[in-house]
Amino acid sequence: MNALVYGSSLTAAFLGGILALLAPCCVVSVLPNFVAAALPQRGLRLAAVAGMFALGVATVLLPIVLGVGALSTFLSTYHREVFGLVGAILLGLALYILSGRSFMLPMPGLGALGRSRHGLAGVFTLGVVSGIASSCCAPVLVGVVAITALASSVVGAAGLGFAYVFGMIFPLLLSAVLWERLRLGQRGWLTRGPRYAKLMGREIALTDLASGIMFALMGGL
Repeated sequence: MNALVYGSSLTAAFLGGILALLAPCCVVSVLPNFVAAALPQRGLRLAAVAGMFALGVATVLLPIVLGVGALSTFLSTYHREVFGLVGAILLGLALYILSGRSFMLPMPGLGALGRSRHGLAGVFTLGVVSGIASSCCAPVLVGVVAITALASSVVGAAGLGFAYVFGMIFPLLLSAVLWERLRLGQRGWLTRGPRYAKLMGREIALTDLASGIMFALMGGL
């Protein structure tokens, strides 16, 4: 059962990174800046750009998940209670998100932090900014941090943190590789607003719908 929960947590953390990146408040600024830095690169240089971006995101996220992992290790005696509490938190988050509500953490000064940076140092800074900016999709970030408590070890928590980071970097790297081939910059989808679906008479963004369903499944498990 522990293996099943941890495998599911890795998947949820990876998908959480994708959903956090695709939140309208994050993707519109992060994707064009990353692609601009990555497009001129090929081979090992492109891998270096992706690695520096991932390192920037990890600098923000890993201290949080490692702290939660250390706490869950300390509370390992209360294994059943921790699982029950995390399940309740995830179900509560799912209901909150699917009700069409959201919240974001106040992060002043992000624009100034991300301006006028070039080279690998600039990509690292963009990763840091992106890690912080993902808090604009705060329910997803809170859900991923809550899932970290299920790891029951610092090493397991680190694995979930890296899965989240990879979830953020994967769409960016894919976009950089396919940008010119598919002429993504000419399609105009970056400038459009979020896509919505109807749920119980309310409009809800598709990214929120996906994250709500994911947390409901994880909480139920």
